[in-house]
Amino acid sequence: MSDKDILVTGVAGFVGSTLCDYVLENHPEYTIHGTVRYRTDLRNIDHIKEKLVLHDADLTDSHAINNLIQEVQPAKIFHLGAISYVPTSWENPLAVMNVNIGGTINILESVRKYSPYTIVQIAGSSEAYGKVYVDEIPIKETNPLRPLSVYGVSKAAASMLAVQYYESYGTKTILTFAFNHEWSRRGKDFVLPSLIRQAIEVKSGVKDYILVGNLDAVRDFTACPDMVKGYWMATEDNRCQFGDVYNIASGIGHKIKNILTLILTLFDLPDSVVKEDTQKLRPSDVPILIGDSNKFREATGWEPTYTIHDIIESIAEEWVEKLNKEQININ
Repeated sequence: MSDKDILVTGVAGFVGSTLCDYVLENHPEYTIHGTVRYRTDLRNIDHIKEKLVLHDADLTDSHAINNLIQEVQPAKIFHLGAISYVPTSWENPLAVMNVNIGGTINILESVRKYSPYTIVQIAGSSEAYGKVYVDEIPIKETNPLRPLSVYGVSKAAASMLAVQYYESYGTKTILTFAFNHEWSRRGKDFVLPSLIRQAIEVKSGVKDYILVGNLDAVRDFTACPDMVKGYWMATEDNRCQFGDVYNIASGIGHKIKNILTLILTLFDLPDSVVKEDTQKLRPSDVPILIGDSNKFREATGWEPTYTIHDIIESIAEEWVEKLNKEQININ
């Protein structure tokens, strides 16, 4: 076991690639290992691929994960690999359960058997809190879990597994509940990239309307670079207790309708270009998620550095560049 080897599951994803950027810039003494599959899109890590050690290992394949953990014996695992798009959990609930719960079990079992000194940071989600009442805002780590999607159920189960493995086997798990986090590289179907991409297309004349779902939902947005810094800090210097849960959040709630107004203003578009699309409405939706991260801040000293305006600008710059490459001129 090397104290300078780390493993990132889902290394080529939105969060995984951002974490790699952070580690390479701030902790270059570490060797980053990452899991990929034969069909993994590597575009997010093209700029750093030569600096990573990539392993072909599907999270649902226990033999592949066992072989990987035995080979690397990492000092830390950042378990970010998951199916994270909430609508997918209604379309293919079994796949979400297999990856998000089965994959977590495989990681924890392998660490228990072959690398018990490894610290495992489990990336949980505020979607596990689900149905939250007004008098429970902002949400503390002690709040009951009442998930309102299959994805939320899968993350709630993964969080319980993290606690159970610590209590039963002493596995060095640290559970973080991340509230919404956005930045460039985020998939186009997530709320902020979807709204921004559509605004650019309307501005350029490619589309007539911005199609929207539930604009009354309130979310707590953190920039992904701030979030991954928090993930790293959670594993450093015994700041966080093993087997415990920590919220990472800005603590500021934004109604999606208000964020849409910021986007319309950025691109100088009128309200009349907004049109509701019933297909974007979820079977059940979490009305409000605002996190209380005081416990995590006190333990680590973490503070967010980017604002919602920074987040919108980062995503907008990315999509203007992408769509210009497709020869869509932004007026």
